[in-house]
Amino acid sequence: KAEMFGESVVRDYRIVDHDCEDLGSLVHVARTATGTEVYVNAVFHGADVKIVTGLVESHFMAGVSGGRKGVCPALVDKRTIEKFHSPAFLESPLADNLILDGNPCHAEALEVARTVGVDFLVNVTLDRDMRPTGVFAGHLEEAHLRAVRFMKGYTAIPVGREYDIVLTHAGYAGRNHYQSAKAGCTAVPAARKGGTIILAADNRDPEPIGSPEYRRLLGLFKERGGIEGYLEMILDPGWTFTKDQWEPEVWGRVTRKVGDAGLIYCSPQIPAADDALLPGLPGRFFLDPEDGLIGREAAQAMVQNALLFAVHRWAERGEASPSVAFLREGPYGVPVAI
Repeated sequence: KAEMFGESVVRDYRIVDHDCEDLGSLVHVARTATGTEVYVNAVFHGADVKIVTGLVESHFMAGVSGGRKGVCPALVDKRTIEKFHSPAFLESPLADNLILDGNPCHAEALEVARTVGVDFLVNVTLDRDMRPTGVFAGHLEEAHLRAVRFMKGYTAIPVGREYDIVLTHAGYAGRNHYQSAKAGCTAVPAARKGGTIILAADNRDPEPIGSPEYRRLLGLFKERGGIEGYLEMILDPGWTFTKDQWEPEVWGRVTRKVGDAGLIYCSPQIPAADDALLPGLPGRFFLDPEDGLIGREAAQAMVQNALLFAVHRWAERGEASPSVAFLREGPYGVPVAI
C-alpha cells in the first residue's frame, strides 16, 4: 500500500480492503435484470461522495476496463462476481475486446454502478511504456465513454483478412499463464480457422502458471478433452462455481479457432513438468535440450522454431506459402475486422 499510495497516505488515512465474502461488510442494493441479487461494499455505499478511479484499456470479457468496473466487479459480493464471470455471460460472442453494445458483462456492471450511484469518475489511458496518454474525469458514463473512444483510436487495428500464422506476445501483463490469456484471446480475430497462434510470454511470476486453483482447473480442461468437455463440467448443476474457472474457459476461445495443435505457447519459465497442463503445444517442444538455452535465448529459439514448424505444417498440406501476421503490441493492440 505504501508503494501504491505513498507513506503519508497510508499513515494519515484509513484504507479499506474490500472483501467480497464478508457479508457483514456488504449491503444489498439491487436485483439486476438478469436476476442477480447484488450486494456492494457498505463503506462505499454509505459515503457522501463516491469517486471511482481506473485504467481504460481493452478487456477480453467486458469490452473495456475502467468506468463501471470500479463498482462491479470491484466492490460487489462473491455471487455477483461469479455471475459476471459465468458461462452465461462469457459464452456470448459480444463479451469480447472493445465491444460494449450487447456485451452482457458490460450491461450487468453498468446496471449495478447506476444503481449504487457514482458522483465522480477519474480514469486514465496509458501507452505501451505505462505513461499516461489521457486523464478523463467527470460523469461515470460520459467521461468513461470519452476515454473509450480515445483509447480505441490507437488500440484498434483494422484487419481486412485472417492470417494462417499469427505471432504475438503477452506484454507486461503476462507475468503468468493465467494473465497471458488476454494475449491469446486478442489474437483470435486475426487468425484463420485451423491456423496457428504462436504466443511468447515472459512468465516471470514466482508461480509462472498461476494459483493452485488455476493449475487444477487447467488440468481438468485437459482431462476433459478441451473446451467443450470443460464447459459441460462447469455447466453441470452439481458443479460449484470455482474461482479462476473462467480463465481456462477463455483459453477455449483460442483452441476453438485454431485447435489444440494450433496454439504454441512459448515461455522459458514454465517447468518441463508442467508443460502437459497447458492448452496447445509447449514451446519447449521446439528446443533441443542439449543446447542448454535459458531465459531470453530460450524464448527466441522457441519462437523461431515454432514459426518454422508452422510454416512446414502448411507445406505438408500442399498449400501455398502461409500468410503471417505479427501483433507487435501483443494484447494491447486489438485486431478488428473491416
